[in-house]
Amino acid sequence: MGFNTSVGGALEHDLHRKRREALNPFFSHSKVARLAPQLAQKVEQVETWFSKVSQTGEIINLSDVYFALASE
Repeated sequence: MGFNTSVGGALEHDLHRKRREALNPFFSHSKVARLAPQLAQKVEQVETWFSKVSQTGEIINLSDVYFALASE
């Protein structure tokens, strides 16, 4: 993908593992569990928005929805 300095861009397994290890604290079970209520709120907002636009027939860009949800 052209990002050989990122975690996913590491070609060698050992290098990938070393880079991924640095991110482990951010993805621990307790960290993710603490964020669950905030995530549920964001998903509820998206569901409400989908419900509204389904009634109007408006066309939405799902890439924008995913980006907004993932960047939170």
